[in-house]
Amino acid sequence: MFKIIIWSGHHSREINQLITETYSSSDCLLILCPPRIKNLEAWLPLLPSGTVEFRGDFEGQRSFTHTSTTIYSELPSFGLFSTGTVDNSKLILYSKKNLETSIAGIFSFFTDLKITSIFSYPQPYHIFGLALGYLTAFINKWELTYPEGTYSRDAHREWMQASTENGESLLTLGTPTHFMDAMSFCSDNNLSPAKSLTAIVGGAKVEKKLWYNLQSELRIAKPSVGYGCSEA
Repeated sequence: MFKIIIWSGHHSREINQLITETYSSSDCLLILCPPRIKNLEAWLPLLPSGTVEFRGDFEGQRSFTHTSTTIYSELPSFGLFSTGTVDNSKLILYSKKNLETSIAGIFSFFTDLKITSIFSYPQPYHIFGLALGYLTAFINKWELTYPEGTYSRDAHREWMQASTENGESLLTLGTPTHFMDAMSFCSDNNLSPAKSLTAIVGGAKVEKKLWYNLQSELRIAKPSVGYGCSEA
């Protein structure tokens, strides 16, 4: 029977494991919920029929069989929320082909860059960035680095280490807040990161000043501005 896994929580290694397992399966839908989403009752009618299981912060809730009249031309494999920071969150369901096409489209702009490693900042409210990073690394067999748990200043230490070790081939994924915090972290500690290749900044508006500062202060050679879950 088709399986629906509903996960909730902050950044953890479990997300990466679930994403790779789901991508390798033909009969599973993984829904990643940011912490503010407490239940999926309002969205259940949109889901296909299947056995519903809970993981992460939802662990311990009883599994059940969901029966639906919703018909899909292609069953979805991933469910991602457009945002976790506003009241009108949207659950967007993707088939594997949807995400593969999105990833291929995104990286068609990076054909002249030799990316072989990804650093993904913890993004509990912008789960699409995580899925993008994890799936891209999995599909392309690129090295993936990501801090676990809730977002903290330690994430910047890990990013600086990744830049030192893989700078010439490193893609960094994060929100404007992550990169502004990284600049503050470097300034407060009188640190200068190693040069790195590129970045995708998404999840919120990116000011022109930030884009320039990514190059001058964080020494990211060719940063780019990304987009959100709903535009994918």
